[in-house]
Amino acid sequence: MKAEPLSIRDRKFLVNRLIQQAPTGTLVREFFKNADENAALAASGNRKIKIYPVDIGGVRKLAFWNTGIGMSAAELKLATDLSSSINKDMALDGNFGIGAKVSGLTMSSHGIRYRSCKDGEVHEIIIGYDDEEETYVRYAVELPGGKSDTVYDVTDVVEAEGHDASYDWTEVVLYGESEDHDTVAEPLGKG
Repeated sequence: MKAEPLSIRDRKFLVNRLIQQAPTGTLVREFFKNADENAALAASGNRKIKIYPVDIGGVRKLAFWNTGIGMSAAELKLATDLSSSINKDMALDGNFGIGAKVSGLTMSSHGIRYRSCKDGEVHEIIIGYDDEEETYVRYAVELPGGKSDTVYDVTDVVEAEGHDASYDWTEVVLYGESEDHDTVAEPLGKG
């Protein structure tokens, strides 16, 4: 008989525990490291990283932006799974695919917004803790025509905000612990 891989019986418990017990002091490092690694993949002369405030409802939220290989809607959805990375090798002695998401959700349970531009299209996903589901989710957004999805095209919105969609980039915004949490001043939690 062939060996049988172990499974996970209670995924919600495991995901919640993994996130709620994650180290908090690594948050900024993990998001900066991801930005740095991705910017290194950009064309020579266009390797950029920016860290800046974004206004969300009159409150400053910390943003990490980088050039590099952008992600399509499908890649962005895959990238927001735990133990998942795009354009990186997964290995026990390398990339685990959990650092930024796990430490980020620990300190930013209200949400983390991911936007990525690839081939002139910008897609968005917001992940965070859902009280009703009692776990971490990709939030669904209602789209025109009565449909809803967790990944959606925001190219027009981003271009109206003055962002360039002519080259690949990715932006991550930390919403923090609540709507009024200024993650620029307090990225590691309120107080």
